[in-house]
Amino acid sequence: MPLSKAEEALKAAELCFENGLFDSCASRCYYSAFWAAIAALEWAGYPRQKWSHEGLANVFGKELVKKRKRIPSKVANSISQLYDLRRQADYSTIRISKQRAKWALRRAKDFVDKIQEVIRCRGTR
Repeated sequence: MPLSKAEEALKAAELCFENGLFDSCASRCYYSAFWAAIAALEWAGYPRQKWSHEGLANVFGKELVKKRKRIPSKVANSISQLYDLRRQADYSTIRISKQRAKWALRRAKDFVDKIQEVIRCRGTR
């Protein structure tokens, strides 16, 4: 379920980008990473009913980057960077540029792709 939400948010981000809705694109990019991280943590045995944004990023980094070494730190850093951009898009009067939205879309896609790869891999948790 969380992975399908991540994929849907990524599709929405792509549609927003294609239609020049760069603030909305940035917001959806973050949520695609957010849901992908939840999917990865559930896969790793950390189900939760509710995650805070900071709590999710912290547990994700601790468990899947440092402890299990399943996600490269460069990929994992995307969730924090996308969160900061989402906060700007949703709560600031400063608009997200096309260039920043394109960057966010690329980072979100890489993040979701990596999570899909890890979850679908037949390796150990």
